[in-house]
Amino acid sequence: MKYLLVTVAVGLVLFVLTSLLYAQKDSTAKSSPYISAPIKNDLSKLTAKDRETLYYLVKASTFMDRIFFLQTYANNQDVWETVKKNNGQDKEFVRMFFEINFGPFDRLDNDHPFFGDKEKPKGAGFYPENMTKEEFTAFVAAHPEQKDFLESPYTVIVRTNDGFKAVPYPQVYGDLLKGCVAYLNKAAEVTDNTSLKKYLQSRAQDLLTNDYFVSDCNWLDINGNQVELVIGPYEVYEDGLFNYKASYESFVYINDLEESGKVQAFISYLKEMQKNLPVDKKYLAENIGSMSPLKVADLVFSAGDCKAGVNTIAFALPNDEKVRELKGSKKIILQNIMEAKYHNVLLPIAKNMIAAEQIQFVAFKPFLYHVILHELSHALGSDYIAPQQDKISVRKALKDIYSTMEEAKADAMGLYNAILMIDKKVIPENLRQAMFVTQLASMFRSMRFGIEDAHGGSNLIQFNYLKEKGGVVEKDGYYAVDGDKFPPALTSLVKDILEIQGIGDYERAKAWVAQYAKLSDDLKAKLATLKVIPVDVKLEFETVHELGKQNNDTSLNQDRYFD
Repeated sequence: MKYLLVTVAVGLVLFVLTSLLYAQKDSTAKSSPYISAPIKNDLSKLTAKDRETLYYLVKASTFMDRIFFLQTYANNQDVWETVKKNNGQDKEFVRMFFEINFGPFDRLDNDHPFFGDKEKPKGAGFYPENMTKEEFTAFVAAHPEQKDFLESPYTVIVRTNDGFKAVPYPQVYGDLLKGCVAYLNKAAEVTDNTSLKKYLQSRAQDLLTNDYFVSDCNWLDINGNQVELVIGPYEVYEDGLFNYKASYESFVYINDLEESGKVQAFISYLKEMQKNLPVDKKYLAENIGSMSPLKVADLVFSAGDCKAGVNTIAFALPNDEKVRELKGSKKIILQNIMEAKYHNVLLPIAKNMIAAEQIQFVAFKPFLYHVILHELSHALGSDYIAPQQDKISVRKALKDIYSTMEEAKADAMGLYNAILMIDKKVIPENLRQAMFVTQLASMFRSMRFGIEDAHGGSNLIQFNYLKEKGGVVEKDGYYAVDGDKFPPALTSLVKDILEIQGIGDYERAKAWVAQYAKLSDDLKAKLATLKVIPVDVKLEFETVHELGKQNNDTSLNQDRYFD
């Protein structure tokens, strides 16, 4: 009992100190850079079992919000309690902004705090807050037998008396994972689709065993179903130290079977896209997943990493190199989110940044096609540095630079492959200039995510590179595409990225990123004029709220779930 009282007393002191720390500073921002976008889905074509399955999938996904909330920052729960009690002038804004950012750090401002004065640890909640890259690297080097476990995407690093140890995710987030698993199993009991049932059951098991290979393969095999989800730890962006640790997320979506059929033509050209890449073949994988599925879908609910700050419009999963080598990856294009961003963000940006004579070329279809080709391009090139047979992954070789390089690759290669698709008459010839100009406008959209962000930084790199090569020109404070110089500049960009990835030289990659990820004073001033335009949409999941009402579940009246 004595020790219990001491523990409680210490906890109270820490909570008071945290409250004082975060009560000292109201948010300096007065308006949100996000615009509300209601997400309402048509469920009329779903069966009663489909709708019940959908409900359980959403319930399971809410646990991804809770886990990612803890992964973002180890002290998030204490700060959240303070935010809820905050009575400052900006209390409503602070709470809303905290929810969007999954913590007190502004993801659009290089993770600087908007509430309190404490900077976000580079290692988020994956490593001890005071741990440096150098001491972890030295410890791994001194303990090679622990290397794979320490660098595993699915462990949290804690400090010990003699160094560090890795703790598997199920031990760290066990209760939350068990809650998620219970709803996945309920969904599996309800659904009529055997391939979806197989995925749900295997994913429920894998979330507790920390080995996702089987269920990743099963997700790729889901077919013939409108209701679908993918759930688990995937992207490594949140790990700002090494890009090793994976964050939990979930997408619940309804496949648009008609639209998905229209874009399958891109899939048939994957092998030709790989062969057409402008780089020595030693830097390219011999085999790629030529039958990788590509689906157009409408998002119903997202959770965790994929909706922290900027919302994901498309994704290509899984990221496991072994799964991708064996079965490829699946690409999901979230068309309803894309349309919301196009009308609320991209088009207004284009009118402020693109030369008047080229505004006519900005359109939704090129935006959609580029996103599709971006996701396909993640599977091209190679996951391993040369020589391929050594199986040294590009991800491990490029460390913290990997995410930025990979996003730059997918963007540039996606546009490069668009040229091939136009030449093959898959994309209409009259969209050639529109593909280039729309993507130029989209670069400015992504830069506003922050240049420290993998997507924002990669787009700044592309812009500066293409401008240096003459593919992008400035006209009276606006920007335009030089139709003659843009294609060769793009080819050179793709070649450079693939060579850097293929060689796996970390120092060269770091220097290349530093060279091109520079925000000039002129561009910075021009981007500053976009402050009146929303940076992104704040999704309001109206269908989820309705599912809650239909099931007498008042807990589903939110869009984010921390408590």
